[in-house]
Amino acid sequence: MAEPAFKEKDLAQLQPPQSLEAEQAVLGAIMKDTEAITHVLDIFDRPMHFYHRRHQTIFQVAIDLFNRSEAIDITTVSEELIKMGLLEQAGGRVYLVDLVESIASSANVAAHANIILEKSLLRRMINTSNEIVRSCYTLEQPVNELMDRAETDIFEIAEMRLKQGFIPL
Repeated sequence: MAEPAFKEKDLAQLQPPQSLEAEQAVLGAIMKDTEAITHVLDIFDRPMHFYHRRHQTIFQVAIDLFNRSEAIDITTVSEELIKMGLLEQAGGRVYLVDLVESIASSANVAAHANIILEKSLLRRMINTSNEIVRSCYTLEQPVNELMDRAETDIFEIAEMRLKQGFIPL
């Protein structure tokens, strides 16, 4: 039998799946092109899909501005972050400028958003799997309940992936 590719001690040292470049590209596109956020919101609509905390904060501000039908650009995002006292936590104004300047166009924003969603789903699967393993070792519930819970948790992850295929009427 072949030896596993990763030993258990190696797994603990791995960085969770994420794509800094895709996250930066999506945020830069959103602040560069007024239509970009609609393409992203077709794929996901929650900041938790971003791995980096500062990106979650910036995306939440963009969603808030979008929901209020306000412009989304470097100025409006930075002003909103200042009002919330979160500009420095989000990387500062220079970081916002870097996000916009780092992309040539927003043409691939949907592809980049899909990468973010994929990495988010992988992280969620890892967390859910770890919780299932922990529950199995601690025997907190009867086996049937553990299996039902595991099935429900995995199904919820699958639903997150499937939601992007539906288009609201």
